[in-house]
Amino acid sequence: MRILVISHAAVIPPYREKWSLLTRRHPDTSITIVTPRGWTEGCQFRESQPLESDRFVVCPLSVRFQGKQFIHHYIDLEATMRIAQPDLIHLDEEPSSLVARQVCVARNRVHPSVPLVFMTWENINQQHSFFSRRRHLHKACEKVVYRTATRAIAGSEPARTVLLQRGFCKPIDVFSTLCVDTNRFRPRNTDNARKSLGLPPPIVGYVGRLIPEKGVHLLLMATAAHREKWSVLVAGDGPDRERLLSFAKEAGIANRLRIDTQISIQECPEWMNAMDVLVLPSMTTPLWKEQFGRVLVEAMASGVPVIGSSSGSIPNVMGDAGLIFREGDADHLAQQLHKLLNDPQLASHLRERGLRRASTLFSNEATSDRLLDTYRSVLQQVELQKLTAVARRPARRASARDREPRGQI
Repeated sequence: MRILVISHAAVIPPYREKWSLLTRRHPDTSITIVTPRGWTEGCQFRESQPLESDRFVVCPLSVRFQGKQFIHHYIDLEATMRIAQPDLIHLDEEPSSLVARQVCVARNRVHPSVPLVFMTWENINQQHSFFSRRRHLHKACEKVVYRTATRAIAGSEPARTVLLQRGFCKPIDVFSTLCVDTNRFRPRNTDNARKSLGLPPPIVGYVGRLIPEKGVHLLLMATAAHREKWSVLVAGDGPDRERLLSFAKEAGIANRLRIDTQISIQECPEWMNAMDVLVLPSMTTPLWKEQFGRVLVEAMASGVPVIGSSSGSIPNVMGDAGLIFREGDADHLAQQLHKLLNDPQLASHLRERGLRRASTLFSNEATSDRLLDTYRSVLQQVELQKLTAVARRPARRASARDREPRGQI
């Protein structure tokens, strides 16, 4: 089984691990991943390096509009498709993106009989103005993708609902393709990391972009308002950084806040373990709500208790392994932090549940198994459709020549 994956997110090596693992565990499967040569996410540029092993190939291609999720597209994609000769195409892009349309058009030209599966996380059915160019671009792309695809993978139930609302009427599998490497993110002794932070315990952490919808200001408000003292470690960068630093200074908590913008992917597991609790305080906007919250899964795999807002998929990702607070409510967040930090037994229970949940639902192993099940199911579906089409084909009527008696003198 030869799989061709198109994914801008696969620029990051840990994101590819589920596919690499799939080829190592199943010798009959080979995977080629097409990614941009480079991609800017937030404030950081990442370069993709080519990789070729026995059955796992990473093929970086030049793109136009790199860093733009919905309008980037590849150069020489069709040539790569011809070389790959896939049995199935996995489009790891939103169906409303220009690259999704490009992949479908290229597939229809090069491999018109090859099934295509696409991924979506869109959990808000956005209604753009009729005169909006974005509206017409998105609809044009979706139309081609919906017609071409054999199946969809929705990252959550709300994403599945949006697909149905937009008119996709083919099979939809619901599971997350975002996962965690439990060999990297695991409980470990990080006394040295705690000492190097220079923050008094307990340490409440946040990892991610510093933008308004991520709600980091709520965490600082809860810290400033609560009479008990905890420190805040923020790992990330973004346009909100200066505003957060100014607020901390005005609120008198600057000595209990550290914002580190230079933590690398390799260092993240160690810093994660330095936290006593991780908070994801996301806030829903008219155009966005939390689609997954991967840092929650990474924290759970590290044995760190988690607290999340009620935005989007956060409650479903945490399940019974974390505490929820009402999004936008800094007082409720402060209450949940107080509850967790002052109840060692609760923290221990959440830690155990989180480890179990991360391993069984969100590990690379669990995700690669689900992907393989989907791939095999799609190929079986295509074969069944071919057999059904042959069975329904009307029998050829015998011609006059066929009806002539044979062997007569």
